[in-house]
Amino acid sequence: IGRKVYGFKREELMGPHLSAWYDRLLADEPSFTEVHAEISTVLASWQERGRYASFVGAGLRDEAPATVFDKIIEGSIPADVLYEDDVVMAFRDINPQAPFHALVVPKQRLGLTQLRKAEPDHEKQLGRLMATAAKIAAEQDYKGFRFIVNDGREGGQEVFHLHMHVLGFNDKSELKFGQEQ
Repeated sequence: IGRKVYGFKREELMGPHLSAWYDRLLADEPSFTEVHAEISTVLASWQERGRYASFVGAGLRDEAPATVFDKIIEGSIPADVLYEDDVVMAFRDINPQAPFHALVVPKQRLGLTQLRKAEPDHEKQLGRLMATAAKIAAEQDYKGFRFIVNDGREGGQEVFHLHMHVLGFNDKSELKFGQEQ
């Protein structure tokens, strides 16, 4: 493990005592140095493929309080769930703004309180969010859809856990608003 991992100093991830112990082992223990070299090779290949980018420092990136979506995901608030997998959950909005109105949310927030906070290691969640929105729309019997992501209070965002609105319509006259929600 180098001095910096995904923008964090190693000491921030390991703490000063563990980091100092690690440095002593690396300097004084030949067997540790050998194992370290093997592990470093594997971790470097993981880093190249983005395999562990989503969990390194994840606890440090997201200190926002739990949202109503977190509570729906954990099951403490009931919802009409339309789809769920290991990455996202989709459910009907309790305050629909269209004949069909669902929300698609990442199950693990990982700092994604707003779209503008997205980073490259969020690509899996963002891609699944879009693919799930498309899947849900395809399963509904409506002629047209709006896919909306509100960003920031001034942009209409009320729950600070990234989510996408999927709104279905049969006729333009059903639009309750001219601008994005």
